[in-house]
Amino acid sequence: MFAQRDGQILILKRAGGAATGGWYLPGGAVDPGETVEEDSARRELFEESGLVASGRLACVAVAHMHVYGHDSLQVLYACDCPDGEVVLSNEHDGARWIDPVDYRDRYLGGDVVARFAGSDERTRTMVEHIRDAVDSYLAWRA
Repeated sequence: MFAQRDGQILILKRAGGAATGGWYLPGGAVDPGETVEEDSARRELFEESGLVASGRLACVAVAHMHVYGHDSLQVLYACDCPDGEVVLSNEHDGARWIDPVDYRDRYLGGDVVARFAGSDERTRTMVEHIRDAVDSYLAWRA
């Protein structure tokens, strides 16, 4: 989820699991019975950041991924979050608002992806797909 405020996006620092310490977008899986946009995306944003998406969500990226031994579909939305303070879930131990181009260059640039080349395939693939999603978001914003 690209939670937007004043030209910046929200990123969260992972407290555990794959890519611990990495800065990534809020997100998660669709629960049974949920719609992707109205239920899951909004719920995950609120659960991970305490923020409520304002207005309609815009789909900005779709990608196929292989995670946890399964093929999955990654759908990313953009939304405005003009109000509220970030309240972190137990999955994260940091939050910041950042210019999306700075985020891509600093946390998802070629040198970062190269560091994951020797990592497990799931983590490396996850980072590559996040970078591709940011590229799609930047193209959508242009």
